[in-house]
Amino acid sequence: MNKTLKLNANKSFIYDIIVAFIFLSYFCKDILISFFARVFNRSDIFYWGYTAVFFFCVVLLAIARDRKKLAAPLVCYIIIALLFLVTLYFHPEYEAWYFERTYGIHIQFFRATGGIWAFLVICLVSEKETMLRYLRLAMWLMFIFLGLRFMSAQIRGYWIGYGADYSRYEGQYNLGFGYSVLVTVLYFAAEAFLNQKKLYYIPFAVGSVFILLGGSRGAIIWVLAVFVLMLPYRWHTMKTREKTIFLLLLIVFTPIVILLYLNYTQVVQWIIAFMSRHGISSRTITTLLNGEFADMNGRDEIYQITIARIKEGGLWGNGVFGERVVVGQKFRWGYAHNFFLELYAAFGYVGGTLLSVLLIYRIIRTAIYCRSTAEQIIFITFFVSSLKLLLSDSFWFNSSFWALLALLWLWRKPAAASTEHRRVRLKRG
Repeated sequence: MNKTLKLNANKSFIYDIIVAFIFLSYFCKDILISFFARVFNRSDIFYWGYTAVFFFCVVLLAIARDRKKLAAPLVCYIIIALLFLVTLYFHPEYEAWYFERTYGIHIQFFRATGGIWAFLVICLVSEKETMLRYLRLAMWLMFIFLGLRFMSAQIRGYWIGYGADYSRYEGQYNLGFGYSVLVTVLYFAAEAFLNQKKLYYIPFAVGSVFILLGGSRGAIIWVLAVFVLMLPYRWHTMKTREKTIFLLLLIVFTPIVILLYLNYTQVVQWIIAFMSRHGISSRTITTLLNGEFADMNGRDEIYQITIARIKEGGLWGNGVFGERVVVGQKFRWGYAHNFFLELYAAFGYVGGTLLSVLLIYRIIRTAIYCRSTAEQIIFITFFVSSLKLLLSDSFWFNSSFWALLALLWLWRKPAAASTEHRRVRLKRG
């Protein structure tokens, strides 16, 4: 009997190690990619090697223990495959975009590093506290790695990027870097504010500086917005004194912001002069100070093209990647740079509306019923980082979005149970 219990415990420990490996390797994949690129001078070895190891571990878990956990991801990926196959049947002209060298399905879907596989990774983790432990370790590892990238770029004097023609260029900032740091910054903000671990404000502040000096302006928006989005979780637990201080700060800073706005030109000139004297250079800061923070940077034209495409698709849309063939004529990435526009372009007025309403409903419902601090931190991290999709990227490629979808699926039952509990309590009252 004792031997059986010990054997089961050992097996459970091994399975937990495998799940931890899958989670950490997936959300820290940039570290592994960088390592293989530097050591072997080619990253394709990592992509296909990691994909083989990833799916071997998943199959092993399915055979040994976690078959039920794979049901939802399997159904999800079957639906995705059918959507692409049906679209390709009716729109064979999309084939070139389905196999585009950067955003094609063979790169984004067939490799285990693709965004859609975050749904599977999250579904493998049972306990919320366990998920938070994995997330904490992943965010710290990524933060250290991104810090080294930032220091390397500062020493070098420029960031390395790739243009519309895939040519290498040297730039003042890196779009991907800013959004990568954003995920870690949001996690640190949630730990500091919701878990009241004040030391986490230090990496939050450092990461925010990384974004300002080396990232993009779009990422800064969500660094500022995350505290507003977290406030409902803390408000009912805040002491009267804390609420009073918060309201006083709001009252004090509002006229200061108004005064700064009225004297904007003088303030900008002083800050730019200060930055020049201290050798600070940042595209984000410069555009912010010059009043160009809201500049669409080509997005307005992308949106116009996509809206016209949505009208062409009518009720049922143009199919998956439906906007790529028109947007891609002027911009190589092809996607709409807005989640809802991309959704409507693909699934039309009917499908786009149904999916949008369902998603918003599930997000609100899940947000309301995140009771524990662990739930709130995990939810805030993936939800706010997914808001990037309102201004950039494609939801097909975004790991945070698919992780969020997994949370909406996994946490649907606790939400229902909480609702029933409240009903019973109201009846008793």
